Amino acid sequence: MSILNPLPSAYTLLILPLLFVVVAGRFFVRHATRDPVFVNAAGPLVGVVLWIISIHALARTVQSYEAGLVLGTALVSLLGIGGWLAKQRRPEPIPRLPRPPYMKILISSAAMMAVVSPVAFGWAFHDELFFTGHMSIAAQMQNGVYPPVHLTFPGFELRYHYAFSLLVANISTIFRVSLPVAIDVVTTVCFGYTFYLLWLLGNQVMGNHRGYLTGFVTLFAGGFPFFCTLPADPLAYELLGVCEIGGAILNPPMVSYFFQHPFTLGFPITATLLLLLTTRANGQRGLWWALAGVLLLALSVSQIVLFAAMTPIFLVVCAFDGGKFCSRSAGLALATVSVTFVLATGLGGFFLPMPEGDAVGGIRVRFGMGEFVFDVLRWHFQAFFVVLPLGLFGIWKASALRLPLALMVAGSLVLINTVEYTHSWDIAKFATVAAFALGIGASVTLSRLRDRLGGMLGLCVSFTGTLGCTFASLLFVGTFALDMDGIPQTLFHKAPQILSEDDVRIVSRLRRVVPAGQIVYRNVSATNGYAQWGGLAQPWTDYMVPRFGFSEERIAVRRWLLQEKPDDPNQWLKQRIRWFVLDTTKDQRLLDVASGWLRAGQAQEMEGSGNLRVFALNPPDT
Repeated sequence: MSILNPLPSAYTLLILPLLFVVVAGRFFVRHATRDPVFVNAAGPLVGVVLWIISIHALARTVQSYEAGLVLGTALVSLLGIGGWLAKQRRPEPIPRLPRPPYMKILISSAAMMAVVSPVAFGWAFHDELFFTGHMSIAAQMQNGVYPPVHLTFPGFELRYHYAFSLLVANISTIFRVSLPVAIDVVTTVCFGYTFYLLWLLGNQVMGNHRGYLTGFVTLFAGGFPFFCTLPADPLAYELLGVCEIGGAILNPPMVSYFFQHPFTLGFPITATLLLLLTTRANGQRGLWWALAGVLLLALSVSQIVLFAAMTPIFLVVCAFDGGKFCSRSAGLALATVSVTFVLATGLGGFFLPMPEGDAVGGIRVRFGMGEFVFDVLRWHFQAFFVVLPLGLFGIWKASALRLPLALMVAGSLVLINTVEYTHSWDIAKFATVAAFALGIGASVTLSRLRDRLGGMLGLCVSFTGTLGCTFASLLFVGTFALDMDGIPQTLFHKAPQILSEDDVRIVSRLRRVVPAGQIVYRNVSATNGYAQWGGLAQPWTDYMVPRFGFSEERIAVRRWLLQEKPDDPNQWLKQRIRWFVLDTTKDQRLLDVASGWLRAGQAQEMEGSGNLRVFALNPPDT
């Protein structure tokens, strides 16, 4: 099956400008920090997030993905070219510092990518394949639609953090690879890159070359997933931690969250921001604050929970620079955060109003992650296990990042135990913010134990502690790598829906003619593929739709329409359903209705394929 990218292959010419996107990031970071280790580590990521933000802002302004892709790439690459030319004319000396073991880091990062690649390429995780999932969001961008819309109710701009989907659409468009391949490649590369950043962060925190421990423990941190499933549940549920404790869903291990694709970008950006905070001596430079603002702005469109957590933490850490309140740093931090917030609200995403109701209305006070005190304690024990005590001790000893890591843990744990968000379970994602910080702290503790005990004893204790911190994630990866029976297919999918050749032909045609905001009807046997591969809005709903803020009344009206299939075309047009792909063997009721529309001059029949006939209702003004 092959769904062709509707955009021209000429976009491969953007490969060369992409090189200067990376140069732009390095140029920006070099002038912001003058730290060669940080330049090498953060330069590529900063270039990419500048690229994503520029494309998003421009495409949203002109309401064209193609224009945004070209203009955004040109803008950032020109910055890179200018920086490269300036360096050639006036090379600036950069202080020589001890170089990290780059070859070891490269090999280790490749090994980490190899560990998760069977899972990344063999499965489609979490929110990747919903009607409005990461694949369908990227597909509608390639249809030229920008900003993306919700693919069940396309009259509404998508209220979501979709920077990952934008990056995937860019990679797929420029390198001419399919969207599933682009998703898996970006995820795998980001995993290895995050490991690299955490290695350097560990070196900064621990003052030695055991940063690999920070990368491994943080990315694979997990709890104790056993003894919380129901007796009838398969073994895979227990290995994956798919269970509830006192009515509260157990937080999955870190590696699972990495496959929730907003975190795929959010984790490396957060690691870079923490690395930037270790260079606070450069805070006298204006570009240092600009760089911090860019990273926070990138979080606002990549992972809103990390943005909500890291923005106040950045403000507090900068205000208390060196352990004492500094009014100048506090003022600069406040200005940075204020400008970032204003820009973030202009970029849409989660700063858009909810379709119905309001986000604040879904927030209420709730004490504890469970119904009873015992359930709350058990939930925390099983969500964090030994990562919690080891992490807390390590954070206390991590003087370089003690305050931000402590705030990440304390703020997140207080929030998940006092606040409930009724629209979704996403408040629990703050537990992942805590787990990220605790993983860093746990690596510090394990390194100190190895040094303190020394010899074989120190090695054994450190290894045992590392295994205790990470075995839940390792079981998670192993379960998918072995394709065990009982993996819940409603949460974890093997692949996008495979369409028939007839459907492929029709999807390829419709992508070029269906305007944004209009829905294509296809029955439930193939509807998922039309959204996933074609980015075409579908009339059906899934359990994620209410989480985007749509009311039960609106959803009920849609379900009534799909069940009753009325003859009146205006009923369909009110729901923005104008296009119909009908199977002559399964859709007899709607075929009769469509034939009546044809006779009345209310619709036209388009080119079909095989058993599939295609109809388009005339717009209301014709």
